[in-house]
Amino acid sequence: MAQHDMNIANQGFPATRADLNNALQALASNNSGTSAPSTTFANQWWYDTTNNKLYIRNEANNAWIQVAVLDQTNAEWQIITGVIQAKDGDGLAFKTDDGTTRFDINDSTGKSTFRDDVGIEGTTPTLQMADTSVSNNVMDASYDEFLTLDIDPNNVRGNSGLIIKGDGTERMRIDSDGDLNIVNTGQASLNYTTDGSTDYAKITGGKSGSGVGDLRFSTYSGGIAERMRIDSSGRVLVGTNTVHSGTNGTLYIETNAVSSRNLMVLNNSDSGSSSAGIIAIYRNQNFTGGITNTNTSTSFNESSDYRLKENVTDVTDGITRVKQLAPKRFNFIADADTTVDGFLAHEAATVVPESVSGAKDAVQVWAEGEELPDGVSVGDNKLDADGNTIPVYQGIDKSKLVPLLTAALQEAIAKIEALETRVATLEG
Repeated sequence: MAQHDMNIANQGFPATRADLNNALQALASNNSGTSAPSTTFANQWWYDTTNNKLYIRNEANNAWIQVAVLDQTNAEWQIITGVIQAKDGDGLAFKTDDGTTRFDINDSTGKSTFRDDVGIEGTTPTLQMADTSVSNNVMDASYDEFLTLDIDPNNVRGNSGLIIKGDGTERMRIDSDGDLNIVNTGQASLNYTTDGSTDYAKITGGKSGSGVGDLRFSTYSGGIAERMRIDSSGRVLVGTNTVHSGTNGTLYIETNAVSSRNLMVLNNSDSGSSSAGIIAIYRNQNFTGGITNTNTSTSFNESSDYRLKENVTDVTDGITRVKQLAPKRFNFIADADTTVDGFLAHEAATVVPESVSGAKDAVQVWAEGEELPDGVSVGDNKLDADGNTIPVYQGIDKSKLVPLLTAALQEAIAKIEALETRVATLEG
């Protein structure tokens, strides 16, 4: 440690030599000492041995500028304050002792590049990105049990979000409302995988090919396979990706069911003995029927409360109308080997219209709001792949015949009882 006023006095040779040696020692040790040199010069160095701090005197020679702290124990140099500036036209590079550049700043673009791994240490480390035009952070990345990425934390810009790109193309976006958008020009997928190569679950949506506007759900069973989709018209398809010709529904459930497996299972886990609802059916928010069950039976119900009805009269022509019904024996085309008893819907409709749905010989037609093929107008018949019209088949609810059958039976009973009375009178 040595300090000197850098003034060599006019004195004898031995003293002059000693004075010169002291001055040189002061220069060689950066004027090291426990306190600042008493005589100072512009751009003079001073090393504070008490605090291990290195200073340089400012140009005006009226203040010290702290440059660094020297860790004498670990032989490390710590920059505390100030600016590091490369000369004009040059960038700035930080290299390790093997000569490899680890971090550099390009002079022309100002771009800073880390050439290897980047580490941020601390109990709650934070990485901040600032926008000098608004004097605020535009991103804070911090870790405290959870990794938090805060875009525009002070809400300076407004409507800020996060965009993730791949190969220069946007792939995912989180907007300011918190909506997550997966971006793809074709089909976009959200995949669950454990090894990066095998998909074990997948949600897919997109706008290309035959699946325009579809949302598809897939699971893994020896390979990834679609299990359910919601198509662009809002139809839900479970176990199939095809709406079969002639069908027109909102929910489609399909499986290759066998005797040991049901197409659908509805289970009410209530252990009580009272009747409980399974399905409730409404029309325009009005209850029209449903399915209920107990521990031992299932009931298929339709609305029948007297408070829902008016103009109530007795059926007085039961026998006459029953005689108009024409029961038949037949087999369905799809099951040629099975003969059954039943009715032809259009014939039953002439006697009990409410028991039959649909119209005789009806076919599918294009309706308002549907996407029409070229050359097709609303009201035109729809055609299948072979150019044939697509039937809309009639159906029958035989339970609707029960009131008429009951009335006819009561009329018959009344006649039987009247005959029995007459016979009893004649025999008496």
